[in-house]
Amino acid sequence: MTLKWIYDQYIRRYLGWRNWAVFYYNSIIENLFIFFVIALVQRDFSSTFLLKMVAFILFSLFSTTYGYLINDFSDRRLDALHGKPNTFHGDSTLKALGVLAGVVIGSAIFAWPFVNNPWFVGLWAAWFFMATFYSLPPLRFKERGKLGLVLVVFAQRVIPALILFAAFHFTHPVLFWVLLNYVLIKGFNSDINHQLEDYENDLRTQTRTSAVELGKERLEKIFRLTLYYERLAMLLVLIALGNFLQRDLNWPASISYFPLMGFGIILLLALIKEHQEGHRIPVINPFKTSEKDVFQFLHLAFPHVALPLYFLGIFSIKNWHYLIFLIILGIVYRLFDVRALKSTFIGKLIFKQGIK
Repeated sequence: MTLKWIYDQYIRRYLGWRNWAVFYYNSIIENLFIFFVIALVQRDFSSTFLLKMVAFILFSLFSTTYGYLINDFSDRRLDALHGKPNTFHGDSTLKALGVLAGVVIGSAIFAWPFVNNPWFVGLWAAWFFMATFYSLPPLRFKERGKLGLVLVVFAQRVIPALILFAAFHFTHPVLFWVLLNYVLIKGFNSDINHQLEDYENDLRTQTRTSAVELGKERLEKIFRLTLYYERLAMLLVLIALGNFLQRDLNWPASISYFPLMGFGIILLLALIKEHQEGHRIPVINPFKTSEKDVFQFLHLAFPHVALPLYFLGIFSIKNWHYLIFLIILGIVYRLFDVRALKSTFIGKLIFKQGIK
């Protein structure tokens, strides 16, 4: 038994679920900028905060992995009918349960710095229940139509955000609610997209998801409206954050409202493109990431990459330890790869205009 064998058979196969989707479909990593909002509100730029942030991210990675793996464990038969890959294909039930137990233990290890907070423990327990029975019989919430959609959004997005707020004692009266509102609608859109992608398979196997219950055309109309609301939700976050930075921290308006101005410009470009090409879902759906167009940048790249990198740059000036985290994210997001940068929406925009 070599380290490579362990990596291939366990780490890459289970923690690296579906090409490391746990990194790309993780509500905490998706909303990484929230950590920096919390630090700004608490005026905490210390290395201790950075270490706690890393611990929480690892906690979220193990927890999210459990959520995905318990879903695969429950869907082994259904995935076979759909012809979809399943992480536990070929595994015995005993081995699958052992893997799930190991992931839970990993999650508990990184939860240790926060367990002295009863709100954290209570919310984590609620999340564990919802994540487990979202797909596991007899409750299997995912097949309860609209109720299942609501529960999965809460389990995958809202409760993790509340756990984060509890872990870091975040209670700012305005930012708390605008951030939670944004996380809620963003999670709602992500799951609607997932159900629309699986619509044909779910219809064929009579899986009672909200997409099957409502119908594809009706759900697409809802999706279109909620995408607009997500943009509004981000605007509210950026306005509230800019006001806080200028009024409470006395930052210059140019720095405080820079993310808002950037988002506003991209939003205007998106509205122009919609007017030119129509408002159809295939056009405005940001989750078609291979397109890397204005909609993908507006809904995904801006909050996932641009916003956290902006604040990390500022934090790095105050504490050089954050520069290490900035470099790591730069490598992960391929910011040092010129060809990768040119393939992004901003890269295409710049080089199309001939700016070198």
